[in-house]
Amino acid sequence: MDFENGRPHVALVAVVFANQHNPCAMGTTAWLTMRLPGLLATAVSTLVFLHAILARAQCTKDTDCKGERICTAGACVDPPSEPKPDGSSPPATTLPAVTATPTDPLVGNLPLSQVSQPAAEPTVAPTGPGAGSPGDTQSAQPNKRDGVSLRVSAGLGHWYTDFQHEPPMGSGASEASSFSGSTITMGAAVEGTTSRNVMVFGELVVSLASDVTVKTPWGGTSDWSGTYGLVSAGPGVSYSFDQSGVYASGTLTITRLFGKMTDGKQGYGANLALGRDWWASTNWRTGVVAALQFAIAEDEFRGFATTFVPSVRFSLAWN
Repeated sequence: MDFENGRPHVALVAVVFANQHNPCAMGTTAWLTMRLPGLLATAVSTLVFLHAILARAQCTKDTDCKGERICTAGACVDPPSEPKPDGSSPPATTLPAVTATPTDPLVGNLPLSQVSQPAAEPTVAPTGPGAGSPGDTQSAQPNKRDGVSLRVSAGLGHWYTDFQHEPPMGSGASEASSFSGSTITMGAAVEGTTSRNVMVFGELVVSLASDVTVKTPWGGTSDWSGTYGLVSAGPGVSYSFDQSGVYASGTLTITRLFGKMTDGKQGYGANLALGRDWWASTNWRTGVVAALQFAIAEDEFRGFATTFVPSVRFSLAWN
Protein backbone atom coordinates (compact mmCIF):
# COMPACT_ATOMS: atom_id res chain seq x y z
CA MET A 1 0.00 0.00 0.00
CA ASP A 2 1.39 3.42 -0.99
CA PHE A 3 0.36 6.77 0.65
CA GLU A 4 0.32 9.97 -1.40
CA ASN A 5 -1.56 13.18 -0.80
CA GLY A 6 -3.10 11.66 2.28
CA ARG A 7 -5.26 9.14 0.22
CA PRO A 8 -4.35 5.40 -0.24
CA HIS A 9 -4.42 3.71 -3.67
CA VAL A 10 -5.18 0.02 -3.55
CA ALA A 11 -3.96 -2.15 -6.43
CA LEU A 12 -6.34 -5.02 -6.74
CA VAL A 13 -4.63 -7.56 -8.94
CA ALA A 14 -6.74 -10.62 -9.56
CA VAL A 15 -8.13 -10.53 -6.04
CA VAL A 16 -11.67 -11.11 -7.09
CA PHE A 17 -11.12 -13.36 -9.97
CA ALA A 18 -7.89 -15.09 -9.06
CA ASN A 19 -9.48 -18.48 -8.31
CA GLN A 20 -12.39 -18.24 -10.74
CA HIS A 21 -12.75 -20.61 -13.66
CA ASN A 22 -12.14 -19.43 -17.11
CA PRO A 23 -15.48 -18.13 -18.53
CA CYS A 24 -14.51 -19.32 -21.91
CA ALA A 25 -15.10 -22.96 -20.84
CA MET A 26 -18.87 -22.41 -20.64
CA GLY A 27 -21.46 -20.15 -22.04
CA THR A 28 -21.52 -16.64 -20.93
CA THR A 29 -25.11 -16.58 -19.73
CA ALA A 30 -24.81 -19.84 -17.87
CA TRP A 31 -21.56 -18.76 -16.42
CA LEU A 32 -22.99 -15.49 -15.19
CA THR A 33 -26.07 -17.21 -13.77
CA MET A 34 -24.00 -19.66 -11.98
CA ARG A 35 -21.44 -17.19 -10.64
CA LEU A 36 -23.69 -14.19 -9.97
CA PRO A 37 -24.13 -14.90 -6.26
CA GLY A 38 -20.37 -15.27 -5.89
CA LEU A 39 -19.73 -12.11 -7.85
CA LEU A 40 -22.14 -10.15 -5.68
CA ALA A 41 -20.56 -11.50 -2.54
CA THR A 42 -17.11 -10.66 -3.87
CA ALA A 43 -18.23 -7.10 -4.77
CA VAL A 44 -19.74 -6.57 -1.35
CA SER A 45 -16.56 -7.85 0.30
CA THR A 46 -14.49 -5.52 -1.87
CA LEU A 47 -16.61 -2.50 -0.91
CA VAL A 48 -16.36 -3.43 2.76
CA PHE A 49 -12.60 -3.78 2.39
CA LEU A 50 -12.26 -0.43 0.63
CA HIS A 51 -14.41 1.27 3.30
CA ALA A 52 -12.21 -0.18 6.01
CA ILE A 53 -9.11 1.01 4.18
CA LEU A 54 -10.53 4.51 3.74
CA ALA A 55 -11.65 4.56 7.36
CA ARG A 56 -8.12 3.95 8.48
CA ALA A 57 -5.77 6.84 9.35
CA GLN A 58 -4.29 9.01 6.63
CA CYS A 59 -0.92 8.78 8.38
CA THR A 60 0.90 6.96 11.09
CA LYS A 61 3.84 9.42 11.65
CA ASP A 62 4.76 13.02 10.91
CA THR A 63 7.01 12.08 7.99
CA ASP A 64 3.94 10.73 6.16
CA CYS A 65 2.70 14.33 5.84
CA LYS A 66 4.04 17.02 3.51
CA GLY A 67 5.78 20.21 4.55
CA GLU A 68 5.54 21.20 8.17
CA ARG A 69 2.26 19.36 8.73
CA ILE A 70 2.15 16.80 11.46
CA CYS A 71 0.23 13.61 12.00
CA THR A 72 -2.46 13.99 14.63
CA ALA A 73 -5.11 11.30 15.28
CA GLY A 74 -4.32 9.73 11.90
CA ALA A 75 -4.73 12.99 9.99
CA CYS A 76 -2.16 15.47 8.60
CA VAL A 77 -2.81 18.89 10.09
CA ASP A 78 -0.94 22.21 10.49
CA PRO A 79 1.07 22.46 13.68
CA PRO A 80 -0.79 24.48 16.35
CA SER A 81 0.60 27.90 17.39
CA GLU A 82 1.92 28.25 20.92
CA PRO A 83 0.19 31.24 22.57
CA LYS A 84 1.74 33.01 25.60
CA PRO A 85 0.46 31.79 28.96
CA ASP A 86 -1.22 35.16 29.64
CA GLY A 87 -2.32 35.58 26.05
CA SER A 88 -0.32 38.82 25.66
CA SER A 89 2.18 39.64 22.98
CA PRO A 90 5.90 39.74 23.80
CA PRO A 91 6.90 43.05 25.46
CA ALA A 92 8.59 45.57 23.28
CA THR A 93 12.29 46.02 23.87
CA THR A 94 13.15 49.47 25.18
CA LEU A 95 16.58 50.65 24.18
CA PRO A 96 18.49 52.83 26.63
CA ALA A 97 18.88 56.50 25.80
CA VAL A 98 22.09 57.32 24.01
CA THR A 99 24.11 60.18 25.40
CA ALA A 100 26.51 61.79 22.98
CA THR A 101 29.56 63.83 23.66
CA PRO A 102 30.43 66.88 21.57
CA THR A 103 33.13 64.86 19.76
CA ASP A 104 30.63 62.24 18.45
CA PRO A 105 29.77 63.16 14.84
CA LEU A 106 26.90 60.70 14.62
CA VAL A 107 25.10 58.37 16.97
CA GLY A 108 23.29 55.57 15.15
CA ASN A 109 21.17 57.08 12.40
CA LEU A 110 20.35 60.21 14.38
CA PRO A 111 22.07 63.56 13.91
CA LEU A 112 23.92 64.88 16.89
CA SER A 113 21.35 67.64 17.44
CA GLN A 114 18.64 65.04 18.15
CA VAL A 115 20.66 63.04 20.66
CA SER A 116 20.36 63.97 24.35
CA GLN A 117 23.36 65.95 25.53
CA PRO A 118 24.77 65.73 29.07
CA ALA A 119 23.58 68.60 31.23
CA ALA A 120 26.20 71.26 31.83
CA GLU A 121 26.96 72.18 35.40
CA PRO A 122 25.70 75.68 36.26
CA THR A 123 28.29 78.35 36.77
CA VAL A 124 27.84 80.19 40.02
CA ALA A 125 29.10 83.74 40.05
CA PRO A 126 30.89 84.80 43.24
CA THR A 127 28.71 86.87 45.51
CA GLY A 128 29.04 88.71 48.79
CA PRO A 129 31.60 91.19 50.01
CA GLY A 130 34.73 91.24 47.90
CA ALA A 131 33.18 89.49 44.87
CA GLY A 132 34.49 92.25 42.60
CA SER A 133 33.61 92.73 38.97
CA PRO A 134 32.96 89.78 36.61
CA GLY A 135 36.21 90.37 34.74
CA ASP A 136 38.36 90.90 37.78
CA THR A 137 40.95 88.21 38.31
CA GLN A 138 40.75 88.72 42.08
CA SER A 139 36.95 88.44 42.23
CA ALA A 140 36.99 84.72 43.00
CA GLN A 141 38.91 85.31 46.23
CA PRO A 142 37.58 87.18 49.27
CA ASN A 143 39.14 90.63 49.72
CA LYS A 144 41.63 91.01 52.50
CA ARG A 145 43.96 93.65 53.86
CA ASP A 146 47.13 92.98 51.95
CA GLY A 147 50.12 94.92 50.68
CA VAL A 148 50.36 98.68 51.19
CA SER A 149 47.29 100.85 51.72
CA LEU A 150 46.52 104.52 52.33
CA ARG A 151 43.84 105.50 54.83
CA VAL A 152 42.27 108.91 55.50
CA SER A 153 39.62 109.73 58.08
CA ALA A 154 37.60 112.66 59.37
CA GLY A 155 35.01 113.19 62.09
CA LEU A 156 33.93 115.05 65.18
CA GLY A 157 35.29 114.93 68.70
CA HIS A 158 35.49 116.69 72.04
CA TRP A 159 38.59 118.41 73.36
CA TYR A 160 39.58 118.58 77.02
CA THR A 161 42.89 120.01 78.33
CA ASP A 162 43.85 120.20 81.99
CA PHE A 163 46.69 122.43 83.21
CA GLN A 164 49.02 121.47 86.05
CA HIS A 165 48.82 124.87 87.83
CA GLU A 166 47.97 128.50 87.40
CA PRO A 167 50.33 130.87 85.61
CA PRO A 168 52.64 132.82 87.96
CA MET A 169 51.73 136.29 89.04
CA GLY A 170 52.87 138.97 86.68
CA SER A 171 53.30 136.60 83.73
CA GLY A 172 50.42 138.21 81.92
CA ALA A 173 49.00 134.81 81.02
CA SER A 174 45.29 134.26 81.31
CA GLU A 175 44.19 132.37 84.39
CA ALA A 176 42.77 128.98 83.48
CA SER A 177 42.78 125.54 85.05
CA SER A 178 41.36 123.78 81.97
CA PHE A 179 39.56 124.36 78.69
CA SER A 180 37.33 122.26 76.43
CA GLY A 181 35.33 122.43 73.22
CA SER A 182 34.10 120.60 70.14
CA THR A 183 36.68 119.59 67.57
CA ILE A 184 37.11 118.48 64.02
CA THR A 185 39.56 115.55 63.93
CA MET A 186 41.35 114.37 60.80
CA GLY A 187 43.77 111.53 60.27
CA ALA A 188 45.99 109.98 57.60
CA ALA A 189 47.97 106.74 57.68
CA VAL A 190 50.15 104.65 55.40
CA GLU A 191 49.74 100.93 56.23
CA GLY A 192 51.72 97.86 55.34
CA THR A 193 50.88 94.18 55.98
CA THR A 194 53.37 92.08 57.91
CA SER A 195 51.25 88.96 58.41
CA ARG A 196 47.72 87.74 57.87
CA ASN A 197 46.23 89.87 60.67
CA VAL A 198 48.92 92.38 61.62
CA MET A 199 49.67 95.70 59.91
CA VAL A 200 52.16 98.43 60.78
CA PHE A 201 51.63 102.04 59.81
CA GLY A 202 52.68 105.62 60.22
CA GLU A 203 49.92 107.99 61.36
CA LEU A 204 49.25 111.71 61.55
CA VAL A 205 46.24 113.01 63.52
CA VAL A 206 45.20 116.65 63.83
CA SER A 207 42.40 117.99 66.07
CA LEU A 208 41.18 121.60 65.80
CA ALA A 209 38.94 123.53 68.18
CA SER A 210 37.64 127.08 68.01
CA ASP A 211 36.36 129.47 70.70
CA VAL A 212 36.89 127.02 73.56
CA THR A 213 35.36 127.29 77.02
CA VAL A 214 37.80 127.99 79.86
CA LYS A 215 37.34 127.04 83.51
CA THR A 216 38.92 129.41 86.02
CA PRO A 217 40.50 128.37 89.33
CA TRP A 218 37.52 129.88 91.17
CA GLY A 219 34.95 127.74 89.37
CA GLY A 220 33.93 130.35 86.87
CA THR A 221 33.99 130.02 83.09
CA SER A 222 35.06 132.22 80.24
CA ASP A 223 35.82 131.90 76.55
CA TRP A 224 39.07 131.86 74.69
CA SER A 225 38.77 133.06 71.14
CA GLY A 226 40.87 131.78 68.31
CA THR A 227 41.82 128.36 67.06
CA TYR A 228 43.57 125.68 69.11
CA GLY A 229 45.13 122.57 67.77
CA LEU A 230 46.75 119.30 68.78
CA VAL A 231 49.06 117.50 66.35
CA SER A 232 50.11 113.86 66.90
CA ALA A 233 52.38 111.77 64.66
CA GLY A 234 54.10 108.42 65.07
CA PRO A 235 54.31 104.72 64.24
CA GLY A 236 51.56 102.27 65.08
CA VAL A 237 50.40 98.70 64.76
CA SER A 238 46.93 97.27 64.14
CA TYR A 239 45.40 93.83 64.46
CA SER A 240 42.57 92.68 62.18
CA PHE A 241 40.15 90.00 63.42
CA ASP A 242 40.20 87.67 60.40
CA GLN A 243 37.62 88.58 57.73
CA SER A 244 35.18 90.35 60.05
CA GLY A 245 36.65 93.75 59.16
CA VAL A 246 37.07 94.71 62.83
CA TYR A 247 40.47 95.97 63.85
CA ALA A 248 42.20 97.57 66.84
CA SER A 249 45.23 99.86 66.64
CA GLY A 250 47.64 101.78 68.81
CA THR A 251 50.14 104.52 68.00
CA LEU A 252 53.00 106.10 69.98
CA THR A 253 53.20 109.76 69.05
CA ILE A 254 55.12 112.97 69.32
CA THR A 255 52.69 115.82 70.03
CA ARG A 256 52.43 119.57 69.89
CA LEU A 257 49.68 121.73 71.46
CA PHE A 258 49.25 125.25 70.08
CA GLY A 259 46.79 128.15 70.23
CA LYS A 260 46.32 131.86 70.85
CA MET A 261 46.24 131.64 74.67
CA THR A 262 48.60 128.72 75.17
CA ASP A 263 52.12 127.93 74.10
CA GLY A 264 52.84 124.23 74.56
CA LYS A 265 56.18 122.68 73.96
CA GLN A 266 56.78 119.42 72.15
CA GLY A 267 55.39 116.49 74.07
CA TYR A 268 54.49 112.86 73.70
CA GLY A 269 51.31 110.82 73.63
CA ALA A 270 49.40 107.93 72.12
CA ASN A 271 46.44 107.26 69.86
CA LEU A 272 44.09 104.32 70.41
CA ALA A 273 41.42 103.19 67.92
CA LEU A 274 38.79 100.49 67.37
CA GLY A 275 37.28 100.37 63.89
CA ARG A 276 35.41 98.40 61.31
CA ASP A 277 35.99 98.30 57.55
CA TRP A 278 33.63 97.27 54.74
CA TRP A 279 34.88 96.45 51.26
CA ALA A 280 33.33 98.80 48.68
CA SER A 281 35.24 97.19 45.80
CA THR A 282 38.31 95.09 45.23
CA ASN A 283 40.63 97.97 46.19
CA TRP A 284 38.52 100.38 48.25
CA ARG A 285 37.36 100.08 51.86
CA THR A 286 35.04 102.33 53.84
CA GLY A 287 34.79 102.26 57.59
CA VAL A 288 34.11 103.91 60.91
CA VAL A 289 36.52 104.26 63.79
CA ALA A 290 36.23 105.34 67.43
CA ALA A 291 39.52 106.88 68.54
CA LEU A 292 41.19 108.59 71.49
CA GLN A 293 44.01 111.10 71.01
CA PHE A 294 46.14 111.61 74.11
CA ALA A 295 48.96 114.08 74.61
CA ILE A 296 51.03 115.54 77.45
CA ALA A 297 53.30 118.53 77.00
CA GLU A 298 54.78 121.34 79.06
CA ASP A 299 53.10 124.74 78.86
CA GLU A 300 55.28 127.82 79.25
CA PHE A 301 53.17 129.32 82.04
CA ARG A 302 50.99 126.54 83.46
CA GLY A 303 53.18 123.49 83.86
CA PHE A 304 52.20 120.29 82.11
CA ALA A 305 49.09 120.28 79.95
CA THR A 306 47.30 116.95 79.59
CA THR A 307 44.92 116.68 76.62
CA PHE A 308 42.29 114.10 75.69
CA VAL A 309 40.38 114.18 72.37
CA PRO A 310 37.90 111.32 71.87
CA SER A 311 36.38 111.27 68.37
CA VAL A 312 34.30 109.27 65.96
CA ARG A 313 35.58 109.35 62.36
CA PHE A 314 34.60 107.93 59.04
CA SER A 315 37.45 106.43 57.01
CA LEU A 316 38.27 105.62 53.42
CA ALA A 317 41.16 103.31 52.51
CA TRP A 318 42.75 102.36 49.21
CA ASN A 319 44.51 99.01 49.08
